[in-house]
Amino acid sequence: MKWNLVSQELLLGRRGWMISTAVVLLFQAMFGGAAKIYTENDVLLDKLHSLPPSLLEGFGIRIDLMGTYEGWMSGEPYMFFVLLAGAFGAIWASTGIVKERDQGTGEMLFALPYSRWTIFVSKAAAHWLQLTAMTALGTLVVLAFGGNNGMEEPGVIIWLGVAGYLTVLAFTGIGYVVTVFLRSERSALSIGIGIVIVSFLFNMVAGMSDGLGWLSGISLFRAFAADDIVTSHALTASGITITLGIYVCGLLLGGTLFRRQDV
Repeated sequence: MKWNLVSQELLLGRRGWMISTAVVLLFQAMFGGAAKIYTENDVLLDKLHSLPPSLLEGFGIRIDLMGTYEGWMSGEPYMFFVLLAGAFGAIWASTGIVKERDQGTGEMLFALPYSRWTIFVSKAAAHWLQLTAMTALGTLVVLAFGGNNGMEEPGVIIWLGVAGYLTVLAFTGIGYVVTVFLRSERSALSIGIGIVIVSFLFNMVAGMSDGLGWLSGISLFRAFAADDIVTSHALTASGITITLGIYVCGLLLGGTLFRRQDV
Protein backbone atom coordinates (compact mmCIF):
# COMPACT_ATOMS: atom_id res chain seq x y z
CA MET A 1 0.00 0.00 0.00
CA LYS A 2 1.31 3.46 -0.92
CA TRP A 3 -0.06 6.54 0.80
CA ASN A 4 0.31 8.70 -2.32
CA LEU A 5 -2.00 6.30 -4.18
CA VAL A 6 -4.42 6.30 -1.25
CA SER A 7 -4.46 10.08 -1.05
CA GLN A 8 -4.93 10.34 -4.81
CA GLU A 9 -7.92 7.98 -4.67
CA LEU A 10 -9.39 10.01 -1.80
CA LEU A 11 -8.87 13.22 -3.74
CA LEU A 12 -10.51 11.91 -6.89
CA GLY A 13 -13.42 10.45 -4.94
CA ARG A 14 -13.98 13.34 -2.54
CA ARG A 15 -17.02 14.73 -4.37
CA GLY A 16 -18.73 11.35 -4.54
CA TRP A 17 -17.93 10.69 -0.89
CA MET A 18 -19.35 14.03 0.24
CA ILE A 19 -22.58 13.50 -1.70
CA SER A 20 -22.95 9.91 -0.48
CA THR A 21 -22.23 10.87 3.11
CA ALA A 22 -24.69 13.77 2.94
CA VAL A 23 -27.42 11.38 1.76
CA VAL A 24 -26.68 8.91 4.58
CA LEU A 25 -26.56 11.65 7.22
CA LEU A 26 -29.79 13.16 5.93
CA PHE A 27 -31.62 9.86 6.32
CA GLN A 28 -30.05 9.23 9.73
CA ALA A 29 -31.13 12.68 10.89
CA MET A 30 -34.61 12.20 9.46
CA PHE A 31 -35.12 8.87 11.21
CA GLY A 32 -33.55 10.10 14.44
CA GLY A 33 -35.64 13.25 14.49
CA ALA A 34 -38.86 11.33 13.80
CA ALA A 35 -38.32 8.87 16.65
CA LYS A 36 -40.92 10.39 19.00
CA ILE A 37 -43.60 10.08 16.33
CA TYR A 38 -43.34 6.34 16.86
CA THR A 39 -42.01 5.84 20.39
CA GLU A 40 -44.66 8.09 22.00
CA ASN A 41 -47.58 7.33 19.70
CA ASP A 42 -49.58 4.41 21.09
CA VAL A 43 -52.28 4.83 18.45
CA LEU A 44 -49.75 4.41 15.64
CA LEU A 45 -48.19 1.40 17.33
CA ASP A 46 -51.62 -0.19 17.62
CA LYS A 47 -52.22 0.39 13.91
CA LEU A 48 -48.93 -1.29 13.10
CA HIS A 49 -50.24 -4.40 14.83
CA SER A 50 -52.88 -4.62 12.10
CA LEU A 51 -50.24 -4.97 9.38
CA PRO A 52 -49.20 -8.45 8.23
CA PRO A 53 -46.39 -9.77 10.46
CA SER A 54 -44.52 -10.89 7.34
CA LEU A 55 -44.44 -7.30 6.04
CA LEU A 56 -43.12 -6.00 9.36
CA GLU A 57 -40.52 -8.77 9.47
CA GLY A 58 -39.39 -7.95 5.94
CA PHE A 59 -38.58 -4.38 6.96
CA GLY A 60 -37.05 -5.41 10.29
CA ILE A 61 -39.80 -3.72 12.32
CA ARG A 62 -40.29 -5.08 15.84
CA ILE A 63 -43.29 -3.37 17.39
CA ASP A 64 -42.42 -4.60 20.87
CA LEU A 65 -39.15 -2.65 20.71
CA MET A 66 -40.45 0.54 19.10
CA GLY A 67 -41.34 2.13 22.42
CA THR A 68 -37.71 3.16 22.87
CA TYR A 69 -35.36 5.25 20.76
CA GLU A 70 -32.89 2.39 20.48
CA GLY A 71 -35.63 -0.03 19.44
CA TRP A 72 -36.92 2.36 16.77
CA MET A 73 -33.43 2.88 15.30
CA SER A 74 -32.84 -0.88 15.17
CA GLY A 75 -35.71 -1.38 12.74
CA GLU A 76 -36.38 0.45 9.49
CA PRO A 77 -33.66 3.12 10.09
CA TYR A 78 -31.02 0.41 10.48
CA MET A 79 -32.21 -1.31 7.29
CA PHE A 80 -32.05 1.92 5.30
CA PHE A 81 -28.60 2.73 6.62
CA VAL A 82 -27.22 -0.66 5.53
CA LEU A 83 -29.04 -0.35 2.20
CA LEU A 84 -27.63 3.09 1.40
CA ALA A 85 -24.11 2.74 2.80
CA GLY A 86 -23.86 -0.81 1.46
CA ALA A 87 -24.77 0.40 -2.04
CA PHE A 88 -22.16 3.15 -1.89
CA GLY A 89 -19.50 0.73 -0.64
CA ALA A 90 -20.31 -1.85 -3.32
CA ILE A 91 -20.26 0.84 -6.02
CA TRP A 92 -16.88 2.21 -4.95
CA ALA A 93 -15.40 -1.28 -4.84
CA SER A 94 -16.91 -2.52 -8.11
CA THR A 95 -15.80 0.60 -10.00
CA GLY A 96 -12.34 0.74 -8.40
CA ILE A 97 -10.43 -0.90 -11.26
CA VAL A 98 -12.94 -0.82 -14.09
CA LYS A 99 -13.18 2.99 -14.05
CA GLU A 100 -9.45 3.19 -14.82
CA ARG A 101 -10.02 1.11 -17.94
CA ASP A 102 -13.22 2.89 -18.91
CA GLN A 103 -11.76 6.40 -18.50
CA GLY A 104 -8.51 5.55 -20.30
CA THR A 105 -6.30 6.18 -17.26
CA GLY A 106 -5.44 2.53 -16.69
CA GLU A 107 -2.47 2.51 -19.07
CA MET A 108 -0.77 5.28 -17.13
CA LEU A 109 -1.69 3.92 -13.70
CA PHE A 110 -0.58 0.36 -14.40
CA ALA A 111 2.68 1.61 -15.95
CA LEU A 112 3.74 3.27 -12.68
CA PRO A 113 6.48 1.55 -10.65
CA TYR A 114 3.91 -0.08 -8.36
CA SER A 115 2.70 -3.65 -8.38
CA ARG A 116 -0.92 -4.31 -9.26
CA TRP A 117 -1.43 -5.60 -5.71
CA THR A 118 -0.18 -2.29 -4.31
CA ILE A 119 -2.54 -0.34 -6.56
CA PHE A 120 -5.49 -2.58 -5.67
CA VAL A 121 -4.86 -2.46 -1.91
CA SER A 122 -4.28 1.31 -1.97
CA LYS A 123 -7.68 1.82 -3.59
CA ALA A 124 -9.24 -0.50 -1.01
CA ALA A 125 -7.58 1.45 1.82
CA ALA A 126 -9.09 4.68 0.49
CA HIS A 127 -12.53 3.06 0.34
CA TRP A 128 -12.10 1.78 3.88
CA LEU A 129 -11.30 5.27 5.15
CA GLN A 130 -14.32 6.70 3.33
CA LEU A 131 -16.70 4.05 4.68
CA THR A 132 -15.31 4.32 8.20
CA ALA A 133 -15.76 8.09 8.22
CA MET A 134 -19.28 7.80 6.78
CA THR A 135 -20.36 5.25 9.36
CA ALA A 136 -18.79 7.15 12.26
CA LEU A 137 -20.52 10.38 11.25
CA GLY A 138 -23.83 8.58 10.79
CA THR A 139 -23.58 7.04 14.25
CA LEU A 140 -22.75 10.42 15.79
CA VAL A 141 -25.84 11.93 14.16
CA VAL A 142 -28.03 9.18 15.62
CA LEU A 143 -26.47 9.69 19.06
CA ALA A 144 -26.98 13.46 18.80
CA PHE A 145 -30.71 13.10 18.03
CA GLY A 146 -31.04 10.47 20.74
CA GLY A 147 -30.30 13.04 23.43
CA ASN A 148 -33.63 14.73 22.78
CA ASN A 149 -35.61 11.59 22.02
CA GLY A 150 -35.33 9.55 25.19
CA MET A 151 -32.22 7.54 24.41
CA GLU A 152 -31.33 5.39 27.42
CA GLU A 153 -28.56 3.13 26.10
CA PRO A 154 -26.03 4.97 23.90
CA GLY A 155 -24.00 1.77 23.75
CA VAL A 156 -26.78 0.08 21.80
CA ILE A 157 -26.63 2.79 19.13
CA ILE A 158 -22.88 2.32 18.88
CA TRP A 159 -23.28 -1.45 18.50
CA LEU A 160 -25.88 -0.89 15.79
CA GLY A 161 -23.43 1.38 14.02
CA VAL A 162 -20.70 -1.26 14.23
CA ALA A 163 -23.06 -3.95 12.94
CA GLY A 164 -24.04 -1.76 9.99
CA TYR A 165 -20.40 -0.93 9.34
CA LEU A 166 -19.36 -4.59 9.21
CA THR A 167 -22.26 -5.43 6.91
CA VAL A 168 -21.30 -2.59 4.58
CA LEU A 169 -17.72 -3.89 4.50
CA ALA A 170 -19.04 -7.29 3.43
CA PHE A 171 -20.87 -5.72 0.47
CA THR A 172 -17.66 -3.88 -0.37
CA GLY A 173 -15.71 -7.15 -0.35
CA ILE A 174 -18.08 -8.62 -2.93
CA GLY A 175 -17.54 -5.53 -5.08
CA TYR A 176 -13.77 -6.14 -5.14
CA VAL A 177 -14.30 -9.48 -6.83
CA VAL A 178 -16.78 -8.07 -9.33
CA THR A 179 -14.58 -5.17 -10.50
CA VAL A 180 -11.96 -7.53 -11.93
CA PHE A 181 -14.37 -9.00 -14.48
CA LEU A 182 -16.02 -5.80 -15.75
CA ARG A 183 -15.04 -3.48 -18.57
CA SER A 184 -17.62 -0.71 -18.23
CA GLU A 185 -18.06 1.72 -15.35
CA ARG A 186 -21.77 1.89 -16.09
CA SER A 187 -22.15 -1.87 -15.70
CA ALA A 188 -20.08 -1.72 -12.50
CA LEU A 189 -22.47 0.89 -11.08
CA SER A 190 -25.48 -1.25 -11.94
CA ILE A 191 -23.98 -4.42 -10.48
CA GLY A 192 -22.79 -2.62 -7.35
CA ILE A 193 -26.32 -1.40 -6.65
CA GLY A 194 -27.79 -4.74 -7.69
CA ILE A 195 -25.70 -6.68 -5.17
CA VAL A 196 -27.26 -4.75 -2.29
CA ILE A 197 -30.80 -4.64 -3.74
CA VAL A 198 -30.86 -8.41 -4.34
CA SER A 199 -29.67 -9.06 -0.79
CA PHE A 200 -32.35 -6.70 0.54
CA LEU A 201 -35.05 -8.44 -1.53
CA PHE A 202 -33.89 -11.83 -0.25
CA ASN A 203 -34.29 -10.49 3.28
CA MET A 204 -37.80 -9.18 2.57
CA VAL A 205 -38.99 -12.34 0.82
CA ALA A 206 -37.57 -14.53 3.58
CA GLY A 207 -39.56 -12.58 6.15
CA MET A 208 -42.77 -12.75 4.14
CA SER A 209 -42.80 -16.48 3.39
CA ASP A 210 -41.95 -19.41 5.63
CA GLY A 211 -41.25 -21.52 2.57
CA LEU A 212 -38.59 -19.10 1.42
CA GLY A 213 -37.07 -18.53 4.84
CA TRP A 214 -33.85 -20.13 3.63
CA LEU A 215 -33.15 -16.97 1.61
CA SER A 216 -32.32 -15.20 4.86
CA GLY A 217 -29.23 -17.38 5.07
CA ILE A 218 -27.77 -15.73 1.97
CA SER A 219 -28.83 -12.17 2.77
CA LEU A 220 -26.24 -9.98 4.43
CA PHE A 221 -29.08 -7.99 5.99
CA ARG A 222 -29.51 -10.97 8.32
CA ALA A 223 -25.84 -11.15 9.31
CA PHE A 224 -26.80 -9.36 12.52
CA ALA A 225 -30.21 -9.42 14.16
CA ALA A 226 -30.69 -5.78 15.13
CA ASP A 227 -33.36 -6.61 17.67
CA ASP A 228 -30.94 -8.97 19.42
CA ILE A 229 -28.41 -6.15 19.63
CA VAL A 230 -31.01 -4.02 21.43
CA THR A 231 -31.72 -6.72 23.99
CA SER A 232 -28.23 -8.23 24.42
CA HIS A 233 -26.12 -5.09 23.87
CA ALA A 234 -23.55 -7.08 21.88
CA LEU A 235 -22.77 -8.50 18.45
CA THR A 236 -22.80 -12.20 17.65
CA ALA A 237 -19.48 -13.89 16.91
CA SER A 238 -21.01 -15.54 13.85
CA GLY A 239 -22.07 -12.19 12.38
CA ILE A 240 -18.62 -10.70 12.91
CA THR A 241 -16.94 -13.75 11.38
CA ILE A 242 -19.23 -13.82 8.33
CA THR A 243 -19.02 -10.12 7.49
CA LEU A 244 -15.29 -9.73 8.08
CA GLY A 245 -14.66 -13.05 6.34
CA ILE A 246 -16.51 -11.93 3.19
CA TYR A 247 -14.70 -8.59 3.20
CA VAL A 248 -11.21 -10.05 3.65
CA CYS A 249 -11.79 -12.94 1.23
CA GLY A 250 -13.27 -10.61 -1.37
CA LEU A 251 -10.31 -8.25 -1.07
CA LEU A 252 -7.75 -11.07 -1.31
CA LEU A 253 -9.53 -12.84 -4.16
CA GLY A 254 -10.08 -9.64 -6.13
CA GLY A 255 -6.45 -8.58 -5.69
CA THR A 256 -5.14 -12.02 -6.64
CA LEU A 257 -7.28 -12.20 -9.79
CA PHE A 258 -6.25 -8.69 -10.77
CA ARG A 259 -2.56 -9.55 -10.45
CA ARG A 260 -2.99 -12.44 -12.88
CA GLN A 261 -5.20 -10.60 -15.34
CA ASP A 262 -4.06 -9.38 -18.73
CA VAL A 263 -4.68 -5.62 -18.66
